[in-house]
Amino acid sequence: MNSKTKYVIGNWKMEPRTAVEARALFLSIKKQSSRIKNTSIIICPPAIFLGDLQMAHSGNKISIGAQNVFWENPSSGRGAFTGEISANQLIDSSVEYVIVGHSERRALGETNEIVAEKLHTIVEAKLTPILCIGERLRDEEGEYLSFIKEQIETALRDVPHNKIKNIIIAYEPVWAIGRGDDAMGPKDMHEVSLYIHKILVSMFGKKIASGVDVVYGGSVERSNAEELIKGGEISGFLVGHASLYADHFIDIVKIVDNS
Repeated sequence: MNSKTKYVIGNWKMEPRTAVEARALFLSIKKQSSRIKNTSIIICPPAIFLGDLQMAHSGNKISIGAQNVFWENPSSGRGAFTGEISANQLIDSSVEYVIVGHSERRALGETNEIVAEKLHTIVEAKLTPILCIGERLRDEEGEYLSFIKEQIETALRDVPHNKIKNIIIAYEPVWAIGRGDDAMGPKDMHEVSLYIHKILVSMFGKKIASGVDVVYGGSVERSNAEELIKGGEISGFLVGHASLYADHFIDIVKIVDNS
């Protein structure tokens, strides 16, 4: 692992069902994370629960992230955009990180250009973007590599060089989601990690590229986390389903923390 920073990011998606369950899950993770020393834990709940987690967050080293943001300029933070959430509103809810470009958002119609606009908004608001990239299918000819390259280049093309080091890239191959231990092996992850950094070097130079953290987000479980973190040349994980179970999630955090 190149970076000294380690991350385990919990993406709760559209769970839990109630604010009571969300608060209980957060407090359980908080309690079990007291001995974690070297890993940043980030919890990204549904936006409707941000206020509840903000109250439970006090005095705790766990960071809160958001699953989405609107591209409106954070300096205004207002406008006729029904149902959207601004960067300023996220900041007011103690949010520090924002997931952008998640495969499930892209499947709903978000283009590379929309992802780029949102990422710029996040950077401008001095929040940390978690930029999700990844192919839907993997072909033997390697065309999926061009797909990944286009996602990265479009999202980061106009980002100031001095802001690049503050971006986390989450590689989430869509074809691997739901496959558990049969998803991606450490060798394949290592190759993709090297490829991502190669793209970053071509865009920003070796020094800047070396400061970007890459995490993996395709069916991360406590059963496959250890081999991935040891051999994948990554800085941690973006965890979906397993983040809804405090014991499972903390086991993954411990594996990363001890790597």
